[in-house]
Amino acid sequence: MGQTFVEKILGAPAGAIVFRKPDIVLTHDNTSSIFSTFKKMGSEKIFDPDQCLVVLDHNAPPTDSKLATQYQTIRQIVRSQGIKKFHDAGDGICHQIMSYYARPKMIIVGSDSHTCTAGAFNAFAAGIDRTESAGLWKKGETWFLVPESIKICFKGKLNEGVYAKDISLYLIGKIGSDGANYLSMEFMAKGWVVFLYLTG
Repeated sequence: MGQTFVEKILGAPAGAIVFRKPDIVLTHDNTSSIFSTFKKMGSEKIFDPDQCLVVLDHNAPPTDSKLATQYQTIRQIVRSQGIKKFHDAGDGICHQIMSYYARPKMIIVGSDSHTCTAGAFNAFAAGIDRTESAGLWKKGETWFLVPESIKICFKGKLNEGVYAKDISLYLIGKIGSDGANYLSMEFMAKGWVVFLYLTG
């Protein structure tokens, strides 16, 4: 029997627990909070700075001195840790900037629930929490439960004025906002996988 896309990426069947090193660990305005947790774990240097993608976007531009100071702290963290994939305020939204780095077959995680949108690049992409992000900075790898998959097939052509977002909203209406929690969704068109993402 054939493997699902996510089984191929993680190299194990659905239901298995695997340890993997993500290719990209995304953080944003929460980077300084994650760094505080990282230091509480007894760490000083990030295990692999090349894994890190840091984007300042959620509070850009900062609206008060507290946020401005937080941004400056993050810039200092990036410099001191040798993080090269850094995008300052004004460069764009982190999920758009991900398009500069995401590639097929990558494992991508991020401390933002919308990280799963990077699955559009045929990558395994999932949101994680801040503590897990700090743990990845410390160790470089984490565990995954290989998810079950939902296969969604598209047939026919879109009517004029109907776009990809309309299809997404229709699907969310059908399955509900939590109808695919910790499930991999494979979208098919004419028998070919066009993108995959992990929700939840």
